[in-house]
Amino acid sequence: MDRHIGFVVDSQSEFDELVLPLFDEGLRSGEKLIVFGSGPGSDAGGFSRNEQWQVNGMAAELRREVAAARHEGYRGVRVLAEMHELGMTPLSTQELIAFELALDRTVKTCGATMLCSYRRHMFAPTAVAAAMSAHAHSYGANYDDLGFRMWSGDGNRWNVRGAIELGNVASFRTALHSAVDENTTLRLCFADLRFLDLAGLQTLADLVESFPKLSLRVESPPHSFRRCWQMLGYDETCPRVEITG
Repeated sequence: MDRHIGFVVDSQSEFDELVLPLFDEGLRSGEKLIVFGSGPGSDAGGFSRNEQWQVNGMAAELRREVAAARHEGYRGVRVLAEMHELGMTPLSTQELIAFELALDRTVKTCGATMLCSYRRHMFAPTAVAAAMSAHAHSYGANYDDLGFRMWSGDGNRWNVRGAIELGNVASFRTALHSAVDENTTLRLCFADLRFLDLAGLQTLADLVESFPKLSLRVESPPHSFRRCWQMLGYDETCPRVEITG
C-alpha cells in the first residue's frame, strides 16, 4: 500500500467508509493512529489526536510522532489529516503541489503512513486536482488530477506518471523545483509517463539551467524523448542531463 494517500470526499459517511478500513489495517499492523481534525464518526476509536499540527511545522511534527511511537513500542505511525483544518484552503494550486510533495518525501523517509483528506466542498476543483497530482494514486472515487502525478521513490528518485503538456507544464515545473536538492543528482523515472511535449522538454532544460550544481538523470522515458531531446540540441546545451533506459 502507498504510504502517502490522498482522497477526496463529499460527506462524512463517505469519509468514514474510506478511512475506517485503513485505520483497522493500521491497528492490526501495530501502528499508532493519530488524527488531526474532526476525524471519523463517534463510533470509531483507537486513535489519539494531535491539535498542534500546522502547515509550516508538519514535517517536523511527523518526525517527532514517529520517533515517539517507536519509543512507545509501536511498529509505526498512521496519520489522518483533514487538510482544510490544517489551514490548506487558502493555498494556491502551485503551493499545494509544493507542500504535498515535500510531505511525500518526509512520509517516505520516516516510514509513516499519511492519509490526506480533502473535503470537496472546501476546495476549488483545481486545488483538489493539484493535491491529487502529488500522490501516487487516488483512493476511493477516481477524482481527477492535473493530468500527471509525481511522487517520491527510493533515494533521490521521483516517479512521474501521466502526460506533460502546455496546460499543466507550470504545475510540473513547480513539482520539479520542489523536488530539487541542487547539490545532488535528481532522478526522474518516466517509465509510466505517456507523453511529454516541447514545453515539458524546455522545462527540464530550464531546471538544469536554474540550478548550476544539479545533475539530472531521466530514466526510462517515452521512446520519442531521446530523439526530440537531441533534435532540439539539448544533448549539447545540457551536458548535465543523462538519459538512461
